[in-house]
Amino acid sequence: DGDLSPEQLAALQQQRDAAVLGWEQSLAATAVHYINDVLQDMAAADYDFDPAGLVGLGLSNGANIATSLLFRQPGSLAAAALLRPMLPYPPPEELDLDGTPVLVASGGRDQFVPAGESEALARELESHGGEVEFIFDPEAGHGLTQEDLKATFRWLEAIRTGPKNKSP
Repeated sequence: DGDLSPEQLAALQQQRDAAVLGWEQSLAATAVHYINDVLQDMAAADYDFDPAGLVGLGLSNGANIATSLLFRQPGSLAAAALLRPMLPYPPPEELDLDGTPVLVASGGRDQFVPAGESEALARELESHGGEVEFIFDPEAGHGLTQEDLKATFRWLEAIRTGPKNKSP
């Protein structure tokens, strides 16, 4: 009759998910190398700044891009503030973030990124040597809140003046 059994459908979905993940990882790797090259070479030269002090700050997909920089180009960011991020893909096993400060901010009413995704990312970053601060606002959705801005400002001040100051 042409209908797929639940097992066959599940197997096809798993194959599709694996193919999409592979494509996304390949695309992310290419984009991250390009972004890193732009930051390290062109932007630093054009704007006369030391790229060793770069702090990534991203909301949603911007946070996922900063996460990809942390995963694929460790050391390219001195720190990263990731607002409403997800775990885009598993980090490389050999990843060593060597104490890189990372802020992860999650919202309890986020309709796009469940809090568990942001928590999983925070755990992965921590398990690979990141110095992670996780903040959770049970009332926040996917957008920025005043509390996010205040927490990010406090975090930036702490890393700027802290003992392991890697940023400008």
